[in-house]
Amino acid sequence: GDDATKLAKEAEILWKAGLADQAVARAREALAATAEPTAEDYVRIAGYHFHHMQFAPAAEILKQGLERHPDHPRLLLN
Repeated sequence: GDDATKLAKEAEILWKAGLADQAVARAREALAATAEPTAEDYVRIAGYHFHHMQFAPAAEILKQGLERHPDHPRLLLN
């Protein structure tokens, strides 16, 4: 919904400002607030984690994404 969109935009702004931890937290809030998260939502958050060598959280997010989108190529390739 609108809250999820707002949170996702805030996450992007935080990321661009170099506030990675806050960006990841906000992106996860956006994901939780989204009724039907897209595969790209999961890939984005995993990318934040990968960028900071946080591989276990990245893998967990991708696993959650695969549960919702089992055939999505970007989730399968990551």
